[in-house]
Amino acid sequence: MTKEEFLNAMAMLSASVGREVPKPQATVWYQLVSDLTAEQFQAGILETLRTNTFAGLPPIGLIRQNAIGKQPAEQDRSLLAWDRVLEAIREHGGYQTVKFDDLAIHAAIRSCGGWVALCEQETEQMITWTKKAFCDAYRAHIASGILTAAAAARLTGIIAADRANNAYDQPEAIEVTTHLPAIKIRVADNPTPTKKIVDKPEYYRVGQRVAEPLFESSISEEPAKTTMTIEEQRAKIESAKQALREKYGV
Repeated sequence: MTKEEFLNAMAMLSASVGREVPKPQATVWYQLVSDLTAEQFQAGILETLRTNTFAGLPPIGLIRQNAIGKQPAEQDRSLLAWDRVLEAIREHGGYQTVKFDDLAIHAAIRSCGGWVALCEQETEQMITWTKKAFCDAYRAHIASGILTAAAAARLTGIIAADRANNAYDQPEAIEVTTHLPAIKIRVADNPTPTKKIVDKPEYYRVGQRVAEPLFESSISEEPAKTTMTIEEQRAKIESAKQALREKYGV
């Protein structure tokens, strides 16, 4: 729901109850219902006015409840998960590494750019775009029932990333409890590494006999070994050249 759609609905509410909504209150209300569609919000207002009598403005919580009363359970859960994410941002921030007990939150945050990027976003951007993107991604991951190991991994903060770059020990992740009901979601095993074709020359010291691949071009996990010295290599090359000269008469 855009701000303009929200203001249009608020104008309808003000006209219905005969009271203006103060600007600070309207700002807070928008944060609480911006994830709803304009149709949902208007329906919530109408249902609240139809079934209740108020001396002034009705509570925004009741309007929201009436707006999402028939929403699917996964939609409600995604909103609750988003609230837990906001709490973790306020409490820990992007410098800390966190680990939620709901791993689908990890995957959804990564879909929104990652933990640090999310913590550094402006409030307006989080309300307008990121909240919906998170909820959509979260529901999709829940529906799939499976996460990759990379998507489910802990959310690395700035301190941990800096320590990794400087080869320091990693700090412990802060455990974040969401108090949401347990869900059935599986973390996929890491796939078997693909064997790569290697085409890489090796360099040797003159006269030194080594047990390393002279030239490897194989998909084998155990490349062929050689103990040929550089003098022997040169002799073999000259022998091959001589054979070609004799064959072609050059």
